Amino acid sequence: MINLKRILWPTDFSETSDAAQTYACNLAKQFDAELHIVHVIIDPAYAVSPMGVGYIPASYHEDMRVRSDAELAKLPVDSAADGLSVVRESLGGSAAENITDYAQEHDIGMIVIGTHGYSGLSRMLMGSVAEKVVRTAGCPVLTIHTDDLQFIKADD
Repeated sequence: MINLKRILWPTDFSETSDAAQTYACNLAKQFDAELHIVHVIIDPAYAVSPMGVGYIPASYHEDMRVRSDAELAKLPVDSAADGLSVVRESLGGSAAENITDYAQEHDIGMIVIGTHGYSGLSRMLMGSVAEKVVRTAGCPVLTIHTDDLQFIKADD
């Protein structure tokens, strides 16, 4: 029997992440699980080319954390989350590494993550956070594409 106590929904506040929200909330409700919502603030050092990076203000990390915390406070956005216990956290650094570390540290039973579906050159250049999470997570990972079928709520 599957018994999930904690479900992690990492978000980058994109439409792709929003698609995963429905699955994460519904699974959390079904299993009466705590929903963890995490946003990773990408450190510019992880997102620069070998050519280097321009000027980064000293307040960058704090400004981004304030913005991230404000956006996380608005989530989840639909009534599917009514009655759920929700934990929200902003992290900084490498997205995939922070997501898998968080999952391990908080004994997460499942990660529900959106995937952008990059292919070809864009995938090679940008990589895939979801792919890295699938490869390195110590728990099951459900990946959601924006064009995946959405839940259809049955009449009670």
